[in-house]
Amino acid sequence: RGFSFIESLIAILLLTIMMLTFGEIMLSALNRTAQGFYQTIASEQLNGLAEMMVQFPDQYSQFLSQWNQDNQKLLPEGRGEIKEDVDAYRITLKWHAGNLRLEVYR
Repeated sequence: RGFSFIESLIAILLLTIMMLTFGEIMLSALNRTAQGFYQTIASEQLNGLAEMMVQFPDQYSQFLSQWNQDNQKLLPEGRGEIKEDVDAYRITLKWHAGNLRLEVYR
């Protein structure tokens, strides 16, 4: 005979739930991909500054301003800071969804 009205409504309801669930999974995957992308950029930025600090230990402050400008361009709300300790520099890079820290020993 065919499908009844109730059966059709149930099928549409199940299909809607499946599509919404799939959409949520896709959005979550995109969000995690973006977080991984920013984590990679932050890591590259930290390593680049650390290399400059090793190569030019007395002149790293000259590179700091440009480094922070690059951070603001590459990362959403990106900002970095350096704290000097007795035996190491502690470089921290923060952005809207995370932060990353690196220590460069003298």
